[in-house]
Amino acid sequence: MTHRLVGLAIVVFWVVATSWLVWHDIVPAWTAQEPPRMVAADWVQQFGRQVQYGILNHDGRRVGGIWTRYTSGSSTDREDEIYVRDVPLLGSAYLLIRSSYDAAGLLDEVDINVLGHWDPIRIHGERFPKEFAFRLEAGAVKQAFKIDLALAGTFSDVFRPFDVMPQLEVGQSWRMQVFNPVATVTGVGDRFIPMLVKVVGRDVLHVDGQPRDCMIVEAGQAQAWVERRSGLALKQKINLPILGGYTVLMEGYDDAARLEAKRRFDRAVLDW
Repeated sequence: MTHRLVGLAIVVFWVVATSWLVWHDIVPAWTAQEPPRMVAADWVQQFGRQVQYGILNHDGRRVGGIWTRYTSGSSTDREDEIYVRDVPLLGSAYLLIRSSYDAAGLLDEVDINVLGHWDPIRIHGERFPKEFAFRLEAGAVKQAFKIDLALAGTFSDVFRPFDVMPQLEVGQSWRMQVFNPVATVTGVGDRFIPMLVKVVGRDVLHVDGQPRDCMIVEAGQAQAWVERRSGLALKQKINLPILGGYTVLMEGYDDAARLEAKRRFDRAVLDW
């Protein structure tokens, strides 16, 4: 009798565990949708053209910043300047990412520049009907590679995986490719990490003492609190192999701080 009960318990546990796995991981992968339209001209006009984030390490020390500027017309262009320091394997680094979105809000072209104590690295990508085609240039090295559009979803970077995600609903899921500068610099690992993004719930995040109604978004070891009204990711928590844990917080835009970060980066590279 005891053996039967133990066997029954094992079967029940297996069924529950399998059901949870299917519901939590497999179903979202099967039902992955188009990603939210990251940027649109009307969004830029309503919510502003400049956004700033601070990057904090695991003990709360500021180790970088992100400055984003949008311009809109018949299409929308986004420029990200990312400065980081004291990052494992990278030290001080500067990423300049320019993205162009069509009138429907779909990413059409992306240009990534990675600068530091190494030869300048540039990755340029363009959308075609079935794929994103990339060209990489790093010193004398030149390579071409492609990512299937069905697997791409959208593109981001490891220091800020999430950007603008309007009109989210619990249960949504989509695919994302995350640019990994460490792999690009060292040649070890994947330059783009495929991830499945899921909207898992709602929460209230207090920013400057004010409650903000947010959706909780998860992808691998990354989590974001996205304001429902604006679609902006107000807070992100990221845990990366080798790089460790980071928190990314939205701040008031300060162009003087951007220029100071640039001066600090220039000094760090010259002193290397």
